[in-house]
Amino acid sequence: MVCILSIIYDTLKSVGIKKKTSFLIIKVSCRGCCKQPLQVHTTGLGYNGNMNANQNEFRSINRIPEERYLRVSGTPYQVGLLMGEALQAQLTKDIDHYLSDGPLKFGEIDNKSLTEGAMAWFETLPQRFRMELEGLADGSGVPIRWIAEWNYADAGSSTGCSGFLLRRDGTIWLGRNNDLWVPDLWSYAIRRHITGRLGTINFGMRGELFAATGLNQAGLWLHYNWLPSFESVTISGWTPYVLLTELLETCKNVDEIESRLRETTRTSGMLIFALEGNNGDGAIIECSPTQVFRRDIDQAFLAGTNHYQHLPTPQPSKDYAPKSVARLEALQAHLNALPQSLQPNDLMAVLAEPTIEQRGPDYGTIYANLYHPASRQIWFTFGGYPAASRGNWQQIPWAF
Repeated sequence: MVCILSIIYDTLKSVGIKKKTSFLIIKVSCRGCCKQPLQVHTTGLGYNGNMNANQNEFRSINRIPEERYLRVSGTPYQVGLLMGEALQAQLTKDIDHYLSDGPLKFGEIDNKSLTEGAMAWFETLPQRFRMELEGLADGSGVPIRWIAEWNYADAGSSTGCSGFLLRRDGTIWLGRNNDLWVPDLWSYAIRRHITGRLGTINFGMRGELFAATGLNQAGLWLHYNWLPSFESVTISGWTPYVLLTELLETCKNVDEIESRLRETTRTSGMLIFALEGNNGDGAIIECSPTQVFRRDIDQAFLAGTNHYQHLPTPQPSKDYAPKSVARLEALQAHLNALPQSLQPNDLMAVLAEPTIEQRGPDYGTIYANLYHPASRQIWFTFGGYPAASRGNWQQIPWAF
């Protein structure tokens, strides 16, 4: 098998496709079939499969699965085109699997609403995002309508997540469990640099544009947990994962994030975890569709799941989100019990606790992350489910 370390489209003649495809590079790691060094060199941690995790049960692994870490740069259309060409028929299978076994199966949307709403939603997207999705459709051969349905299906979904900011020895750690359906489709990292925007690493599905979790070249980390909406919303508001991707590509610090959030409205609530890379400032920003509450980390830790802690709600959180309240209480208890001198294993073990990690047969913790900007450590689970306890924890080399 030929090992492809880069695919370069530098002339129209060589590719025989649209003029928009004038130049793009995608780099992937060597699969061992040649003498080229791996593009990704890491040391990391894995998990031994015991569901009752503790910090002594994580063992050494020394490589990232190269097919799960993609690098791509260019204009929005170019990025989508090459991603589509890399996925081809696999993208059709992924979309069908995701929709059938995810939002449609769980009743978050029905076929009629999906069919009627997807293209209308697509037309509301900023041009930067429409162009990448069009490139993805052209490159893969998947109709743009299906691409739109795949990206639209979660626009109103109620999902679960857990996260924290933890202060130790003058620095801050961030931890994240992302909980959703169809676990076998997740745990991919895409390093993307759109011309004229900040480079990012997004975590999610292969080929996915929109991010619920990511890091940009300024060292700013953003992820969000879903929050319910108790306000009237309109299609003119930002879809949360579209907004988070926009913020990742355009903002360098927490103040800029807060300012942008106060200028926008959203189609549902968001609990945004933000951590800067330069000075380590961190905050949790609680958003309803129209309101924003920022809380900086001025104590040992801040934690959140899927209910409001500061903005007013018509019901107490224990009434509208009892499972979220229970997860938060468990997370706070385990954070309080951590040793003063921390290792990444200690925090992985917290995320892997059965009272925090979700472990359903087809819904649960699909990936997990740690971030420590002071040492530029980024950890991610490249496959394995449930991710925090059975995932392939790997450290990603600093990319920027």
